[in-house]
Amino acid sequence: MNVELKRIRTEAETAVLEAFIDAQDTLPGKAETMAERRRRMALFERDGLPHRRIEAWKYTDLRTLMRAVAPLAEAPTPVDAPKALLDGAAQIVIADGRLVRADNLPQGVSLQPLRTALAEGTVSLGGADTPDRAIDALNAAFVRDGVVLSITGDAAIETPLELVFLRGDAETMSHARVEVALADGASARIIERHVSPDGVASQSSAVTRYTLGQGATLDVLRFQMEGDAATHLGEVTLDLADGAEAKVLHIVAGAKLSRSETRAVFNGENARLDVSGITMVADRQHADLTLYVDHNVPHCESTETFKTVIDDQARSVFQGKIVVAQDAQKVDAQMATNALLLSETADMIAKPELEIFADDVSCAHGATCGEIDEDLLFYLLARGIPHNEARRLLLQAFLSEGAELYDDHPFQALAHGAVDHWLGEHAARG
Repeated sequence: MNVELKRIRTEAETAVLEAFIDAQDTLPGKAETMAERRRRMALFERDGLPHRRIEAWKYTDLRTLMRAVAPLAEAPTPVDAPKALLDGAAQIVIADGRLVRADNLPQGVSLQPLRTALAEGTVSLGGADTPDRAIDALNAAFVRDGVVLSITGDAAIETPLELVFLRGDAETMSHARVEVALADGASARIIERHVSPDGVASQSSAVTRYTLGQGATLDVLRFQMEGDAATHLGEVTLDLADGAEAKVLHIVAGAKLSRSETRAVFNGENARLDVSGITMVADRQHADLTLYVDHNVPHCESTETFKTVIDDQARSVFQGKIVVAQDAQKVDAQMATNALLLSETADMIAKPELEIFADDVSCAHGATCGEIDEDLLFYLLARGIPHNEARRLLLQAFLSEGAELYDDHPFQALAHGAVDHWLGEHAARG
């Protein structure tokens, strides 16, 4: 006798389905876009929130961790945008999922609101159907706005572009999407900042998709500095053509619950990708940094370096998977993750993976997890450095290694500043 098992929806899953029913008539998009939104929601109705039985979400079980879903943000909450991190930066502000401001865009950069592109049908929300792509699926179903950026290849864009994703003081759910296309030979520097106030249980998803043409170069610095009660789901995707080069540095220090994914695909030869992460969590934070790199073609390189410091009862998750296709010979891919636990109740989960189908490659991965080296600490103490200062110096040196891909670059100083700020609040606890 066959018995059909029916999955019981959680309160949060039911709220997501009801929110889509209420909002679908107000979402922008032509018939094809609306059909894609409904397809994504049908998949959600089938699969629900990702949970531990889905391997990619084994350590960040949203079905358990997200007990409730906030109502959709109807309009941006009035809030002042933070000052630009770099002088002269062109600031693009997205508040509660809506584009509200774009200032001082340099020549060679064109911008279109995502809501306009969706209404005209020039942007597709299509994506994978697999349960592991939950962030992209939820975002595609609900997103109202964001920006579409096109960067020409006739000149390097020296002016940094700063994308500021703001949440106001209302406990709502918001979704934003950014599409960035770099033409052949184009160059750009982009800062992403995700900011919300403390004490506000906001929920958000943010998807940024980068498409790099032949010989294009891209520098990305992504700050996830959400408030202490927020839930943040973020995804960065990169599509690299022949000779393209991209660098991405994640700074993860905010939100009560967060997952930040990076998904990169090599579709052109002689391309290079460098991804680094600096994660700093304390109290009861849960921070998941997940990476997927697909080497589909030969003669490409990638390096992945992640540094993590965990205090109190916080948990950090690192998942990194590099796939080298059968025809992707002469690929060089190196991945490493290192973590320091500052308390006996801190928790680190590291899962680096290699899946190699080619036979002429140079690939490696490694992971370490431990405490501050007592010999190094004693060395500093023996030279008269106070305990808290010695501890801070060791943590600063450890975390700053994650910013070395931006050596002698303005982004390196910004990363060091974020590390110093967090250590100023937490390093003296030991």
